[in-house]
Amino acid sequence: MKSFMRIKNTIFLGLLALPSLVYATNPTTGLIDNIGDWIGTLIPITVSLALLFFFWGMVMFIRNSGDSTAREEGKQKMIWGIVALFVMMSVWGLVAFLGNTLGIGNPTNNSVPPPSVDRSI
Repeated sequence: MKSFMRIKNTIFLGLLALPSLVYATNPTTGLIDNIGDWIGTLIPITVSLALLFFFWGMVMFIRNSGDSTAREEGKQKMIWGIVALFVMMSVWGLVAFLGNTLGIGNPTNNSVPPPSVDRSI
């Protein structure tokens, strides 16, 4: 029974991954592009969440100005929101810098021309 479930799950996962592989000449390229698209979608969401976390801490800090423990909690949330934003922007900048330095950041800016065949013979 366990082997049947394993086979069933494998077939299900294979069928689930099939649409991402159908239009690609190289299956790994299509999969890598899909993963890149997911990451490209998740980056603005995580930056927005960190910014909302910072603003929520600021609201807590201002609203609870009379209560020192709640004010300290709001202050900590603001600090961690800034730290999260700083780390995300630093990594984003570092990846962009390395991509531009190595010539892989911009697909239209290829430092190595693609191979070609001389057909003048």
